[in-house]
Amino acid sequence: MKKRLGISLSKGRGVAPTSIAKLSKRSPQLDAKKGVTLNRYTTKNAKSGCYPHIYNTFINNRLAYQRAARGGAPDDLAKLRLGPKAERLTKENYNTLKKGQKIYYDRGSVYFRGPFTFQRLTRGPILNFTVQDAGYDITYLFSIKPSHLAEHILYIIKQELEKTVKKTNSKHKTRRKKKHRKHRIRRKKKGGRRHSKRKRRTRKRANK
Repeated sequence: MKKRLGISLSKGRGVAPTSIAKLSKRSPQLDAKKGVTLNRYTTKNAKSGCYPHIYNTFINNRLAYQRAARGGAPDDLAKLRLGPKAERLTKENYNTLKKGQKIYYDRGSVYFRGPFTFQRLTRGPILNFTVQDAGYDITYLFSIKPSHLAEHILYIIKQELEKTVKKTNSKHKTRRKKKHRKHRIRRKKKGGRRHSKRKRRTRKRANK
């Protein structure tokens, strides 16, 4: 029994174990240098985002966040906050992943873990992701086989939230720049802005 658990106890009363075997599939103790199998046990200490990038549900092909109001009943849900467009990762669509694409993992806890960043597809095939630790400045490497994706719920971010960009007329801008440039050249020839204004005043007085 002791050999199966990977625990070796020295003889004597009240002595702590001298060694404990590390199982990469179920141990929450992660190793930053070596990849770990992605599942609900190993992702315990993975980052769960930060506000407003925290999600706990998937509605209408979008990640979202919704919880019960503080002090209220569990069924009394607060206003739904929608996140980016997403799609569940399966063995049919894993080939569409691109390097740097973000993925969130629903491990059945309070928040989705992530974002996981897709790195590469290696022989096997095996999908490789990186994610930051929840409390420390450490990046971990996770891997999962496409055949195991049916057992886990992962969401691919398809489109980030649209940012409002002020539209500008580029043609109008170039025309205005050319116009200002011509005025600057004229001022330099006349001796600067002050001299050109004086000349204009004298012309106006002469005309009167």
